[in-house]
Amino acid sequence: MWSAFIESFHAILKKEEVNHVQYLDFNSAKIELFKYIEGWYNRKRIHGSIGYLTPQEMEELALHPAA
Repeated sequence: MWSAFIESFHAILKKEEVNHVQYLDFNSAKIELFKYIEGWYNRKRIHGSIGYLTPQEMEELALHPAA
């Protein structure tokens, strides 16, 4: 099951980031991929598999459920 999630993530990463950027070296690629994952993918991009929330919103709901 996890392999399907990872394959989906890799496809999205390539489609939304990697195929649109020319990285100068390994370190610049590492920084830009970190910014994409932490700045966009986890914080602002909604995910259909978790009710069209961002991963950050889902984590906050799990940590602080409504009373």
